[in-house]
Amino acid sequence: MTTSVAGQNLEPSSPAGERDSRQPTILVTLLKIAIAIALFRMLMAGLHGIDILGDSARYRPDQPGESALSLMGWWDGRSPGFTVQLVNALPGWLTASIQGLVAGIAWGLCALTAAASARGRAGSIALFTLISLWGIAPWFEAWDTAAMTESLTYSGAAVAVGGAFLVVAPRADQRLNSLFALNHCGELFLFGGVILLMCTRSSAVTLWAPFVLGVWWLARKCKTSTVSSPVAKRLSIALVAVFAAAAVFTGLQAQQSAAWWAQNRMGLRGNNVEYQQLASRSGMPDCPDLTQLMNNPDWSQRMNQIRTVQCPGLEQWWDGGGVGALAELTSLPNLTISRYLDDIKAQWTPSIDANSWTFWSGWIDPHIGPELNDLLGLNGALALLCISGSLCYAGFVVVRLKGRRGDRIGALAPLAVLGWFYLAVAVYSVGTYLENADDVRRVSMPATALVPVATLLALAMSWASLRTRTPTLSGTADLPGSATTELTQPVPR
Repeated sequence: MTTSVAGQNLEPSSPAGERDSRQPTILVTLLKIAIAIALFRMLMAGLHGIDILGDSARYRPDQPGESALSLMGWWDGRSPGFTVQLVNALPGWLTASIQGLVAGIAWGLCALTAAASARGRAGSIALFTLISLWGIAPWFEAWDTAAMTESLTYSGAAVAVGGAFLVVAPRADQRLNSLFALNHCGELFLFGGVILLMCTRSSAVTLWAPFVLGVWWLARKCKTSTVSSPVAKRLSIALVAVFAAAAVFTGLQAQQSAAWWAQNRMGLRGNNVEYQQLASRSGMPDCPDLTQLMNNPDWSQRMNQIRTVQCPGLEQWWDGGGVGALAELTSLPNLTISRYLDDIKAQWTPSIDANSWTFWSGWIDPHIGPELNDLLGLNGALALLCISGSLCYAGFVVVRLKGRRGDRIGALAPLAVLGWFYLAVAVYSVGTYLENADDVRRVSMPATALVPVATLLALAMSWASLRTRTPTLSGTADLPGSATTELTQPVPR
């Protein structure tokens, strides 16, 4: 029997033990690298300053236009989340610096989560490198200097995804507990990331609420789980309160945006005769100017001019939601599905706003922005590869561990979390497309761009469980000062 303190084997009597005994040393080194990347990211963003994009006037009070900056306005759905308001109340260079620093810390924690799940030094370095590079890819880093919600949203998503897998991977969780001198890193990452998400972009509640609640249920049922402490119960109550507040705010915001979203749907889809007939059945007033505009084959002209059309009763119809997303799906299922499949490439392509800046390529010219997005648009194909590969791997696990139920739970638990994440992302992506047809790429990206990260985390943790039997946490005890003592029995496969 080998005794370990906070994931460090005191008696490395086996090859597996020797690998694990070196793990904390490499994690300390990787932590230093993550800190250096975060500081570099902060420095580059601060030196560049803030970028003002199309919607930035809503977030910065120093911009001309109708700024919605109001802490009280948050409660009636008129303002962005607290975090967006707070950072954008600061000078532009400081806003960019904070967003760059938060992004660097968030992706560093996600990369360290992956590194802690590996069994050896080389695996830790490889996983840390892959996720670190993904986190500073242009479609993430470009938003560090933008006065928008994207940067903080992606940061919260990265931390939350890492925490979701940690709660079903006690071995990796204990290593991070030792590294940070904390307890329950998985729970803290999960809740901290989700709270940042909800306080930045509350509409993400439709993705993260079902995902986190599903993970929480799975973790409570799973024997290899870190969700067994009083802090988990207290945090779960706080999380439910955050979700409830976000749901209320999202509903109020949807009421404020109903007309805008209805015009977006009509502008993008109204050139179809069946859609026009559905609009008439849904109460759209007779408006020859609108009908003429909808027959224009150029969707960009339709989108630019649809808000200028004036007809008796049309404004009230827009305010009522126009053709609802549910009505479109139930009345025109074939048309809706075919259009979604036609547009799915755009939705699953990483978003880099034209006129944005990255330290990779400088300013992105508006004329080459779409081509650059297509060139870098590997996310859809990568997501398909991730899903198919994880399904094949799950079948391999089931076959290899046939008859060994205890081992199978530890190896399949991360894959179950991954499958639930895939489902939540798919539902969120389709729902986003149906509700607000414009700019689906940017709105959906906090979900779609995390698919490769979630897949890598799940496979790494499952593979580590396959190679070394990891017991439940029922036999652990907390030492003074937050170190965790556990009796483990590494069994090389």
